[in-house]
Amino acid sequence: MPQMSIVDHLKILDAESIFAARDDETAALLRHAHNDRIPNLTTRPPWRAYVCPLRRPQERSTEILVGFSYSHAIADGKSGLLFHQSLRHALQETHNLPYDDEPAFSPPSVSELLPPLEKLASLNISWAFLLGPLIGEYCPPTLKRIFGVSSGSHEDYWRGARARPPMPDRSRPIETALVHRQVTRANINKVLSLCRTREVKLTGLLIVLTSRALAYALQARNERSTLFKAETALDLRKCIPEARASMGNMASAVEDTILVDEGGRIGKLSDREWETAKNITLHLQQASSTLLDQPVGLLRYLSDFKGWTLKKAAQQPNCSFSVSNVGAFEHSEPQDSAAVKITDMIFSQSADGTGAPFNLNLASTKSDGTLNMVVTWWPGMLGVENEGRFMDDVCDRIVEELKAI
Repeated sequence: MPQMSIVDHLKILDAESIFAARDDETAALLRHAHNDRIPNLTTRPPWRAYVCPLRRPQERSTEILVGFSYSHAIADGKSGLLFHQSLRHALQETHNLPYDDEPAFSPPSVSELLPPLEKLASLNISWAFLLGPLIGEYCPPTLKRIFGVSSGSHEDYWRGARARPPMPDRSRPIETALVHRQVTRANINKVLSLCRTREVKLTGLLIVLTSRALAYALQARNERSTLFKAETALDLRKCIPEARASMGNMASAVEDTILVDEGGRIGKLSDREWETAKNITLHLQQASSTLLDQPVGLLRYLSDFKGWTLKKAAQQPNCSFSVSNVGAFEHSEPQDSAAVKITDMIFSQSADGTGAPFNLNLASTKSDGTLNMVVTWWPGMLGVENEGRFMDDVCDRIVEELKAI
């Protein structure tokens, strides 16, 4: 694409036009961006930046919200942080950068972009890792039992609604619902201190806490479930040195099963639950440190990717929820008091038409330390009445657990 128009990819928003009385500012911008369709994707790249001034009734605010919305087809979660790093650097260096008021600009040539993950890295798949999915997908139940492959029954763990909402189309795209919560730096530091004594990372703990919160919210609605399966996104950049600071799709994923104790007290995990969090932590560390047997590497064996995707979109999810922790945004504190500062960082995925009932999205900044949690889902995926209240209860319970630990 030799030229692009900034008009197609930048929106300056009026705060009052997107903020509802009950919304916090971040949730309002996220909700707007998730459900704002980018037209003509055949002729323009699927990304857009949003700029919105923060509401400060009695003073002139120098703070703005900047959102970067993009398709997972072109980039992963870490790419969002890299965008904001690049944006901040550009804003700091505007006096050294050539610019004008011409809306059209020439993007870098394709040769300057990293190739796709499957061409950039060797995603080797062992026969043992390959045979399980192949047998599970194509063989009848009798042969699956002979080969010791799971029959695919997921009845034991919670998977949301028994059926997905009707298949979306151009006239009825997927809507994204969301809940946003924050946990203060003081709380997070206390939790991290305890986690270190247990050899547990924050992501592993939050997966267990989310499972406990789900069990609690379901029990309050006269539903019993204590077994959950979490799918967690992996960033493979540490295995690909040339991609460490580059945008693109460098992600894979792993699954873990969580059994929570019934009637557990808030903030009081059992030894078994702590052990589960420790095992998840170890699993994530091991899986993100190798390119061998990554699930994303199995995609090249698909003969009909579109058919497989449509099949997934019609099936009940094979997990309870997904987790994406893009980590803490790091940036040096500017010496100039008038310099551009990034004070908070939020990450959020759109509703998943082929994946988990809901996504738990995590991000923070090193300087502030506040943990931002955003839960997103496709309305109709959770299988409970008043899904918004249900996810409010789940998120509030997670925050209460973190405060009580």
